[in-house]
Amino acid sequence: MSVGEITQLLAGDTSVLAGKSFTEDQINAIKEYRDNLLDLNSELDDVRETIEDKVMEAFDAWKEKVDAGISSIEHYGNILGSFRNIIDIVGKDTLGISNTFMNNLAQGTVDNAINKLEGTKKAYETIVKAREEASSKLAEAEARKDDASAKMWKDTLDQINEEIQSSSEEMMSAWEDALSGIAE
Repeated sequence: MSVGEITQLLAGDTSVLAGKSFTEDQINAIKEYRDNLLDLNSELDDVRETIEDKVMEAFDAWKEKVDAGISSIEHYGNILGSFRNIIDIVGKDTLGISNTFMNNLAQGTVDNAINKLEGTKKAYETIVKAREEASSKLAEAEARKDDASAKMWKDTLDQINEEIQSSSEEMMSAWEDALSGIAE
């Protein structure tokens, strides 16, 4: 049988078997094999989708944890900023605040900004590593000419690239905050 005839058979066209030297039992066996192959292919597609979902769920769960950590750091930064603003408005002498306290507050602001920068940098680096791994998986799928897996990894890469852009912007903002804290 030619590749074209096999393709027709897989598409459900059993007329390609007519005129061949197959017995009725052989034709039925071929149809059964074809049906089994189609079922297995469908199961494989389901497994691919499950893998993609699990990869993205794990990535999203990790991202949520990182975002929660960074959010906590930002919250502490806001508290420190509020203290500084209150002191600026009311005056440190009126509040009886010492220079040591002000220095500690300034150092806390700088330390918090640096922690945020380190957190966003680690998040960025991890996302870049995930992109490298997904790119490798895409290359493997393309080398195997596995179009379904290649599409899955392309979709995953698209999502990761969006996260990289967002993470890069967050890191740059954290860097600006750290520099601003040091400058004050």
